Amino acid sequence: MLIVQWLCAAQSHAAPVDIKGSWEIDLAPMLEQAKKNNAPAEQLAQRERRFQGSQMVIDAKTIKLSLADSVAQPMTYEYKVAKTASKKANCVSLSIDALPAPLDYCINDGALSVNDPTSVLVSVYRRK
Repeated sequence: MLIVQWLCAAQSHAAPVDIKGSWEIDLAPMLEQAKKNNAPAEQLAQRERRFQGSQMVIDAKTIKLSLADSVAQPMTYEYKVAKTASKKANCVSLSIDALPAPLDYCINDGALSVNDPTSVLVSVYRRK
């Protein structure tokens, strides 16, 4: 019982994951994953054109995505911290109104990884 209480106390005092700020996509990890999944060269080139230079800004209520190849306005999504917490270390799980399932936003070695449970690829961003 004492061990369980200690674990609960340790989790409740964990520092929150700070994902707020301006981020720019780091394409290398995404393209490497796609290559490992045997994506055709045409698909790799298409991803690189679409995402190269893309940016994300996260504030207290919204996530704004700007795709470099798009002439459209940046896409803005409201989010809430998911009711079910992420099971991964250094992560926060966010429910985004436009998506059916929460996404895990994780900070590791200064990089922000966005883990979508419906995709085999993980988007990686670096602070601007």
